[in-house]
Amino acid sequence: MRTSILSSLLVLVTLTASSEANLTCPECVMEMHKLGQFVKVYGPTISKYLAENYCTTINSPDCENHLEKHYVEMLYMVTEHFVVDGAMHICQMMMTCDAKVSPVEVDKLTCKDCLEGLKFLEGYFLDEYVIEEFMVYLEQNFCLPDMEMCDLAVKNHFPAMHKMAMTEFFIPRDICIKADVCQQ
Repeated sequence: MRTSILSSLLVLVTLTASSEANLTCPECVMEMHKLGQFVKVYGPTISKYLAENYCTTINSPDCENHLEKHYVEMLYMVTEHFVVDGAMHICQMMMTCDAKVSPVEVDKLTCKDCLEGLKFLEGYFLDEYVIEEFMVYLEQNFCLPDMEMCDLAVKNHFPAMHKMAMTEFFIPRDICIKADVCQQ
């Protein structure tokens, strides 16, 4: 337990130190909410990509069916909980928001701040401890009692699918361009 806490603190310090974004607290929270919208818009596209690319790497004839039936819902749940509802928490970890301050005003987000903020988030979302948090959340909130093998499927497949989707779709410059913050 102590090692886990120390490791988590080390990861947090490393991620925080590597963030060069000069976001204000309101800008950060706004960016998180926009990112949540981005993920929701592209959820079906991400699912299709995984069906075409992840399913070919495993021996499961039902993979595409399971992805089509469950992946987008799982993605939405994780996004809503960790990105949208957790926006303030992540912005506090980036040191853009004080622990007891609510964002009030939104300044104009710069391209540089958008890129740096998303680079921070990329490292955060690919951190093994964070991926484990996603899995625990899905096991507790997505896997219903009548969904046999759901928790095992989450443990066996979610990390690899998440990393594959992040590599293909979490491109900070592309996201900032689509958000009309950066020019092409």
